[in-house]
Amino acid sequence: MNSRPIRRVKLILPALTEATSPYWRPIKYSLFPPLGLATLGVRPHDLTIVNQGSGDVDAWVDVVESRGSEQLVYLRIGATGEGTELRVVAPPELAIEEERVVGVRFDRKRLHWFEEAGARVE
Repeated sequence: MNSRPIRRVKLILPALTEATSPYWRPIKYSLFPPLGLATLGVRPHDLTIVNQGSGDVDAWVDVVESRGSEQLVYLRIGATGEGTELRVVAPPELAIEEERVVGVRFDRKRLHWFEEAGARVE
């Protein structure tokens, strides 16, 4: 059993600094001290594309891949297309154009936070 106290963190979305893995999207966020860095794990199905400016972050649409029953959308955080890569699974009826800016909303109930050392923050 882990004897370390569980820290609860409020969702804060400052500038992104790193992301890896095409399926599990860990993204490092710089949180307010004394928390330091925390990694946010986000699955593509737990993100929603919304109108620019109405989500948690805005993102540049690089590629939209139609898969029949869904679309796999490759994004870069920020309106310039130079930020961290992110993937979203979207419904096929959602009209998404490449080389445009969209909003991205995180399902806060489905986010997974990890400490810098890798332990999950509950």
